[in-house]
Amino acid sequence: MKNKLLLRTSLCIALVIAISIAGWAQQAQTVIAPGVEYLRAHIEYLASDKLEGRRTGSPGANLAAEYIAHEFSRYGLRRSIGRDLPGMSILEADSPRRYMQEFPYVAGVDLGKGNQFSFMQGLNGSPTSLRIGEDWMPLGLSINTRFDNAAYMFVGYGITATELKYNSYSPAAKDRIAIALAGTPDGDNPHGQFARYDDVRWKAIAARDAGAKALFIISNEENLKDDRLSRLRYDNSGGGAGLPVGDI
Repeated sequence: MKNKLLLRTSLCIALVIAISIAGWAQQAQTVIAPGVEYLRAHIEYLASDKLEGRRTGSPGANLAAEYIAHEFSRYGLRRSIGRDLPGMSILEADSPRRYMQEFPYVAGVDLGKGNQFSFMQGLNGSPTSLRIGEDWMPLGLSINTRFDNAAYMFVGYGITATELKYNSYSPAAKDRIAIALAGTPDGDNPHGQFARYDDVRWKAIAARDAGAKALFIISNEENLKDDRLSRLRYDNSGGGAGLPVGDI
């Protein structure tokens, strides 16, 4: 009798514990699982004008990162990637900052002091140096490199468009400096079939894929300073071109 009573009591306790655990799990799931309103609130904040597009390195991007880290911390997510930031204290390691991860990026570009460009006409010609800012200008998407005695080759508009069966490059362009015209065969027509290839980045990709050592775009302006390409700027959404690129 005592054994049956003990068994019945044990089963009741186990059942209560099981029900309690099930109830706790259901409650926890209800708290963690976001509803439509929660999702809408998150999206509205992250897409709001306050965050100004969340461009890398901008105050808006920092606000977005802090917001997401706070939500991760509130939901108790385990941090499986990233690393502690330099100088982070023990207390901060238990804060939303533990979800932060540093990474390098280019915020802008400045003109270096060692930029030089010279060319030689013919085998016996004397080198002619070009003045930076007046005769030539490296572009913001250019990489840093140095090479000597490279042959150059004119490549028309410097466009490779497979879908249009158009290719300015031949195998001879490999390991040479590509000299290309600005613009496209469409001229000033913004709706032409080559319109998208007017962007210098497309020309740089074509030159890189053809194996060229560098790419120089011949300016349409008589005065280089009037050419929009000569204004040093950097678009961090596209990164570097993978080869030296300049405007002449």
